[in-house]
Amino acid sequence: AMREVFAKHTYTKRVDDVLAAVGLPTGTSTPSVSIILPLDRVEGSTPAIQRAAGQRWPRLQLVIAPRAHGFDTSALAGAARSAGADDVVVLPFEESLGPGQALNRALDAATGQLFALMDAGCDYEQHYVEDLAAAFTYTDASIVGKGAHYSPNRTGGSPRLENPADEHAYTRAPATAALVPAKLE
Repeated sequence: AMREVFAKHTYTKRVDDVLAAVGLPTGTSTPSVSIILPLDRVEGSTPAIQRAAGQRWPRLQLVIAPRAHGFDTSALAGAARSAGADDVVVLPFEESLGPGQALNRALDAATGQLFALMDAGCDYEQHYVEDLAAAFTYTDASIVGKGAHYSPNRTGGSPRLENPADEHAYTRAPATAALVPAKLE
C-alpha cells in the first residue's frame, strides 16, 4: 500500500501531474541508482545477478565486482543483460586488491545518483531499490536501509519479521547489505 501511495498519491506527484497537464516542467526527477554487487563465488552468482537486475527502477546501473578467481566477465555481463539490465559494468578481478579497495573501485565505477550495495547471499524482492529510493522523499537521512525485514522461519511456516523496532525509524547501524546512501561528490 505504501508503494502505491508514494508512486501516485503524494502532493508532489499531484503537483507534477498538474504541471505536466499544462505543459510546464515538473519539479521532480527520478534519480539514477547504481547497484554494487560483489561476488565471491561463481556458484550462486546467476541468481544474485537476476535479483539485482530484476529491480523495478527506471534508471538502473548494475556494477558487478568479482572478488575471486574463476569468473568470466563476459558471461557475467551476458547474465545481467539477459536478466533485464541495460547499463552493466563488470570489473575484472584484481588479486592485489583487498575487499575494501575492491569495493572502492566498484563505487568509483558507479555513475548513479544513489547507490545500493547488495549482498549476493541475500534475497531481495523486486521493489527493494524502489522502496529505499522512495524514503529519500520523506526523510533528511543521508543513508536509508531496511533494518526491519522478513527472514525464513527455521521451523517452517510463515517468514519471521526481524528487528520490527527498526521499521521507519532512525537507527545508528543499518544492515550493511541494505544501504542506499546518496553518492557524495
